[in-house]
Amino acid sequence: MYAFCVDPVGRIEHLYWGKALPPNDDLTYLSFSNGPAKLQKGAVEKDRLRANASAPVLSGKYASGSDTENGTVLSDSESSMDEGPMKYSSNKHSTKGSEAALARDATTANTHMARASAIGINNLQDLLDAGSVFRAQIDSSTSVKCPLPWENPRTFLGEWAGAATFGRPSKLQEFGEGSTGDYRSPSFDIQFQDGGRVCPFRYRSHRVIPGKQPMQHINGRLPELHANVEDATSLIVTLVDEKSLLECDLVYTVFNDVDAIVRRVVVRNTTGHPVLVQKLMSATVDFHTSDSYFLTHLSGSWANERRIVSKELSMGRVCIDSSRGTSSHQHNPFAALSVGQPRENDGEVYGMTLVYSGNFVAESDMCENGRVRLQMGINPNSFEWELQSNEIFESPECVLVFSDSGLTGMSHQFHNLFRNHLFPKQFKNTVCPVLINTWEAMYFDTTYANVMSLARQAAKSGVEMLVVDDGWFGSRDDATSSLGDWYVCTKKLPEGLAKLAQDINDLGMHFGLWVEPELVSQKSRLYQEHPDWILHKPGIDKDIANGDFVLDLTRTEVQNYLIECMSAVFASANIEYVKWDMNSHITEIHSDHASPSGQGKLYHQYCMSLYQILNALTSRFPLIRFETCCGGGGRFDAGMLHYSPQIWTSDNTDATSRVFIQHGTSLLYPPCCISAHISSVPNHQTLRISSFKFRFLVSLFGSLGLELNIATIGERESAELSMYLQLYKTLSPIVHEGDFYRLWNPVDSKQRCAWMSYHQDRGEAVVAAFLLTSDPGHYLPRLQLKGLNPSSSYLVEEIIPSTAAHNVQTGKIEACPAPIYKLGKKSITASGRTLMSAGLPIHLIYDGDTAAFFIRDISRFM
Repeated sequence: MYAFCVDPVGRIEHLYWGKALPPNDDLTYLSFSNGPAKLQKGAVEKDRLRANASAPVLSGKYASGSDTENGTVLSDSESSMDEGPMKYSSNKHSTKGSEAALARDATTANTHMARASAIGINNLQDLLDAGSVFRAQIDSSTSVKCPLPWENPRTFLGEWAGAATFGRPSKLQEFGEGSTGDYRSPSFDIQFQDGGRVCPFRYRSHRVIPGKQPMQHINGRLPELHANVEDATSLIVTLVDEKSLLECDLVYTVFNDVDAIVRRVVVRNTTGHPVLVQKLMSATVDFHTSDSYFLTHLSGSWANERRIVSKELSMGRVCIDSSRGTSSHQHNPFAALSVGQPRENDGEVYGMTLVYSGNFVAESDMCENGRVRLQMGINPNSFEWELQSNEIFESPECVLVFSDSGLTGMSHQFHNLFRNHLFPKQFKNTVCPVLINTWEAMYFDTTYANVMSLARQAAKSGVEMLVVDDGWFGSRDDATSSLGDWYVCTKKLPEGLAKLAQDINDLGMHFGLWVEPELVSQKSRLYQEHPDWILHKPGIDKDIANGDFVLDLTRTEVQNYLIECMSAVFASANIEYVKWDMNSHITEIHSDHASPSGQGKLYHQYCMSLYQILNALTSRFPLIRFETCCGGGGRFDAGMLHYSPQIWTSDNTDATSRVFIQHGTSLLYPPCCISAHISSVPNHQTLRISSFKFRFLVSLFGSLGLELNIATIGERESAELSMYLQLYKTLSPIVHEGDFYRLWNPVDSKQRCAWMSYHQDRGEAVVAAFLLTSDPGHYLPRLQLKGLNPSSSYLVEEIIPSTAAHNVQTGKIEACPAPIYKLGKKSITASGRTLMSAGLPIHLIYDGDTAAFFIRDISRFM
């Protein structure tokens, strides 16, 4: 449940976010958890207090709310939201507001003071009585309760002598303002024409609509989650600064099938003058004090992305951000606040992620009274958006998820939401064909002969698609030239892409292609013809990485060029998959095309322009499966997943490294979108050697592909690979559509890891355990499974049993002629309760040793 109300002066006060509560409970009493507060003089309106004495109600079994604009009474005819679209009936209802005069006389003041003392609070500034409460009841029954009417006017005391000076950090807010006595990091920062920044937004009205309120003013330039009318409910709360008349909407959407809230903010400049938006958070949530709060986020670097980091919060501010023009390798646009240390299977966790691929910030701010503000949005660093009169600015969406079952519960909600409401609809519940990428097999040497040699061997092994990576265009023999020249290198491919794709198709495989449209090489025709098309400030030395520059996507002519150029490439052959790369961050952010006042818009405009290009191309070519990439996992975010159902997770393909990378990535993103390739050994990034089985099982828990020269492997390995690929095709629906569980955490133990996916509808599970570092003589704990039906009986079958064991006479690890089963035999039968409580014995003996099991509910296939 998520609940807030309107306080006496019209601010939106946060009340509760947590476990589902009885929908009829009045939660306004939670306002009394606020301590006494002495505000700055002039920070409160002392003459009048507005109170809505009569507001219309959206009533029904699961939803109620008001529409103060049209005064209609809406009813869903006592029907559950799961039973179909809500039905409404319109009835007249008065919306005339009333104004309560401020109590000034001593008698009234003494009455208020007596009442304050009666509830144990002396010298109370704001007496918080009944109010307009918004509740999002998001439990298994998908109950939504929206605003109740103001039944009683509120009162505040005119005198507060002797009250403790806390300031407004003693209040929990939904949209925190700055410069008015609240010294926490604000939700917004807007500068007016006179240079002032004081902007006390106050409640004006709200409305509830069936379905998801779409972004109406962005024109396809920002990604957003999607839902049918019957799948969601939206609340729009309108606020206004009564002096400047600036307006904003707080937009909330809840879904029927997943416990998540999507928030965004819309600012309308109704002031008659330009205003400068310098900060706008998509979502702000204030939390009441707890014994301890921990902040969990995903940090790393190139080839080492999304490692799980948790730290206890203390008084002060923590910022997780990117200012690189992309969401970055260093930090992911995700943060989770937990009550106490985060635990995998229990405890309260509040997750937040931004549906955005550019500069972002996630802030946590613990003030002096122990309360914490968590918020996320566009990074205000190098951001400045001049909003002309009557213009509208809309923030990216932010997803909020609560779990009372630890990190696992949080992950399940994010996974389900992304699969059902974010991924391109045409690829929902589909498995990407098993592909082989040419990059690590031949790097830039993508000649017709090399590609076809790889393709023929791949087809024999069961590979379903070949992707030609870098080197097929222009004069591209290394990384220093030809980006921007998107025409075929006839020296390497004399008959072009169409002939190559046809020959690949004749082998029974699909054909895919790598592109990097956002960059241009200094050694290219495009740069020679349009040197002004790059982001760069004249007179400043260019920061050249591999001789490449970032194109100025904010220019319409550049957008049109890329859309038409890429369209021509994609239409030139039977291309069914595109890997869209971007191997640079943005430096020297400046555009000759933009005005001086428009330079602060560039980072955000670049991101929106990229979305516009991707939107155009995915609309023109809806059957092409896109996989986005940014120097590996430098732009792995929910924004990209709106256009591509999978993302290249990291340029590091080493299996041991990938255990940590994919483990952290799974905290937020489902395995189906985690592109995971089996690479050659020694690994090209780490020179580490690992078994084929280990590399396969790590890739099994993702979108599996190959990143090796299959033409050079031996006959035994080729047969082993064929077996693995066939096994993946059988098990991948379970992994991609099932509930994912992190059974052993490699971050904590640094020794072992175990993953499990359980498909509830099929009653099937896949489990894998990995030993990263052996500790001779030390036994591993039994592996306790998760998510099974305790009363069901399951067949547990070990797949890919070990063929190595210690020689009892010498202690040497040697190959065995017969398989060695961890459970003493190939399969056993046990109840779900036993498998989750007693677990499975796991005996792993060397670095990279693994075990894997296929588990089935016996009642489903008998």
